[in-house]
Amino acid sequence: MRSILAIALRNLRRHKLRTLLSISAIIIAVIIGIFYRSILIAYSESTFENFIQLESGHVRLVDEEYARRERVLSLQNTVDGFAGEGLEAMMATLKAEEAITGILPRLRFPAFYTEGDEMEHMLGWGVDIEGEVEEIDFGRHLAEGRLPESGNREIAFGHSLLDELNRQVGDRITLLYNTSYNSLQGSTFTITGKIDTGLPYFDANIFVTPLDQAQDILDMPDQATELLLFGSNRDQDSSIVSAVSSKLETDGDSGRYQLTSWRDSGGIVQWLMAYQRIIFVVMAGIVFLASLIIINTLMMVIKERKKEIGTMASLGLKDKEIVMLFTCEGALMGILGSVIGAIIGGGLTAYFSVVGLDFTEVMGSMGDSTLIDAVVFPTFSLENLLVAMVLGIIVSTIACIIPARQAAKVEPSEAMRDLK
Repeated sequence: MRSILAIALRNLRRHKLRTLLSISAIIIAVIIGIFYRSILIAYSESTFENFIQLESGHVRLVDEEYARRERVLSLQNTVDGFAGEGLEAMMATLKAEEAITGILPRLRFPAFYTEGDEMEHMLGWGVDIEGEVEEIDFGRHLAEGRLPESGNREIAFGHSLLDELNRQVGDRITLLYNTSYNSLQGSTFTITGKIDTGLPYFDANIFVTPLDQAQDILDMPDQATELLLFGSNRDQDSSIVSAVSSKLETDGDSGRYQLTSWRDSGGIVQWLMAYQRIIFVVMAGIVFLASLIIINTLMMVIKERKKEIGTMASLGLKDKEIVMLFTCEGALMGILGSVIGAIIGGGLTAYFSVVGLDFTEVMGSMGDSTLIDAVVFPTFSLENLLVAMVLGIIVSTIACIIPARQAAKVEPSEAMRDLK
């Protein structure tokens, strides 16, 4: 084995440029694989967190009829407690469950603003301001002013929506909406803040107001359209579902309320979870494409060294040893390329994990319904580097078996005759 390795190293030095090109292909493939996976992981994690915080919680509780008609944002089928005992009593009961560490009630409703012949549609969120700040640190998104305070007719807009309305923090604005009795009403609010989440979905469409004010103007006392339930981490979703389901069955509300884990919410979450599972196949495919250069290099080497291969076979070198020799040559190129690629790819990932990559223009073309951050910070991890490096070595080595087996098929007598 040591002699075969020595011969492989000597052969690689014969054509330095050819060897360098093959190694460079693996280096580039490994760098792409590392960077690609780091960006996907970063996008996945940020999208999961954005979705959990803004849409689903770890588990979302809504009225089943509301879930079926959610697109129209009906205010007729609400969360109003176990057996109608009221939202506050329901929240107090759920907070006693060990699996639940936080609860955010939200009341979503459509609203619009008119000025002259123009009308701007938007989505209102009545929220527990203090709870939102405590549970998901909502205050970090505040770009200007302050968040609305409970007990006051105050409002904070997504920054893009506020710019579209041509209003500023401190202005007063009158919005129109339908109450729970389906009657058109209007209320005047003081704009206290501008919110910049970096998500077009929120910034261009949504305003927030204290939950008690939303309940008041919509004639929905002690009600919400949804409850977002949180555990100590997002993997606690099944424990939350189990605990709340038991409570609903006990109180006879199992057929009225629907519980949905963030994992089962569909859409981009399901797509990203599926893509995370096949990312290794994608990375292996990228490395294999680069390995085609090594295969091509070895095929050329075999053709050029046909006489030499025949001589080695005549001197007693077995077929499996010839296969091992050429596999070693390819493996050495794969190992060197994978290690260098992991070092360079790791350095680039570490750098961009700090400075970030700005895809604002790309996200702008996706419209204002996305929960994907415009600026992504690739995730740097030693696991990612190790995975890419190992894949690079394994795939490139396996790819070399094809030309190595061709070399083993060379007949000594034919090789000597053809190259006289």
